[in-house]
Amino acid sequence: MGHLGDITMRRTVYELLAEFGYKDGVVPYISNMYKDAAKNSGHKLSDTFILNKIFKGNYSNLKEFKNKMFERRIHNLSRLKEIEIEWEGKTIKVNNIKLEELMKNAVNKDLELINQNRKPKYVDELKKVVYKKYFNITNEFRESIYN
Repeated sequence: MGHLGDITMRRTVYELLAEFGYKDGVVPYISNMYKDAAKNSGHKLSDTFILNKIFKGNYSNLKEFKNKMFERRIHNLSRLKEIEIEWEGKTIKVNNIKLEELMKNAVNKDLELINQNRKPKYVDELKKVVYKKYFNITNEFRESIYN
């Protein structure tokens, strides 16, 4: 099992990927891309320094970025592209409303498994199926997941 820092970093990476893409969000965050810039400006190569470079003045910190990002996601939810996935042996069309329904069912099934001292799996499996479908229909997320 990973450490809390690993989980936090992974989540931040996914959020940067969603907002800025791989080249402009993930690469600068996980690499030493800004090492010389930090050194030349007398700063340590910290998350704060790197995120300020990625944010380009649009957000003052990670918390503000996340809040604004979630506001935009909620605002755009009704514009989510409809997808077709294979789930529990059926091919189903999924829009934002159906996705919420599927996720609630997956959470409930995982809670049942946890109560039986078994490993949860449904939420992760659903996320994987949905992620792969959006990955494919958006040209590896180079295009929007929204209409």
